[in-house]
Amino acid sequence: MSFLFLKHFDPSVSLANLKEKPVENGLLYLNEFFRHFGIDDEEKIQQALALFETRIYRKNSWFLREGDTADRIGFIVNGAVEAFYTQDNKHQVLLLLMEEDFFTDLRSFLHRAPTRLNMRFREDTIVLEISHENFAGFILQNKPFADMFMKVMVDIMSSINEHNQLLKLPTRSRFEYLLKMKPEVFNRFLLQDVASFIGVKQETLSRARRYFSRQKSTDVEALRVK
Repeated sequence: MSFLFLKHFDPSVSLANLKEKPVENGLLYLNEFFRHFGIDDEEKIQQALALFETRIYRKNSWFLREGDTADRIGFIVNGAVEAFYTQDNKHQVLLLLMEEDFFTDLRSFLHRAPTRLNMRFREDTIVLEISHENFAGFILQNKPFADMFMKVMVDIMSSINEHNQLLKLPTRSRFEYLLKMKPEVFNRFLLQDVASFIGVKQETLSRARRYFSRQKSTDVEALRVK
């Protein structure tokens, strides 16, 4: 599961590598997600799910560009999204997102302000998305969902703090943490973007990968000798 902030959620369906009925399983995942956060009114859950629209985005198309105002929250059923900003002509990656991740610029979405972020699809991607109008109207009328959203926000802030702590670790530790928590990123995103995400140079990350590969090979050989 790629959802880093949701550590104690164990849904009955995993969307990663799912080939059949992706939208139906995406909606099932969201149903269980709502229940995990204390929503137990099935009728209200179905009303909420009915507000999500299915969209298919092509690789390298955009969800948000700097200067836009975020008017949707997306949920990745299948695919990959990169969130980044540009400063002094440098490409700084903030998020590498895949199946089971929500995405938008929350500040822009909530405050109706222009974003500094860019969000681009790195693969053909199936998204369930809800508009700001439908989101705001629904939580205004349904307090349990508003409470749920606040709980999610707290968990997201905790996850951001954890990521900031990660950036203070030695390079090898950052690499090993990412390899443990989100190994798929190395196959689905450019190495330069993965390096930017964990705050190291591409060459440094390449060396860390080579070291880890050699170490792993040595460990396997040692087990064979035994």
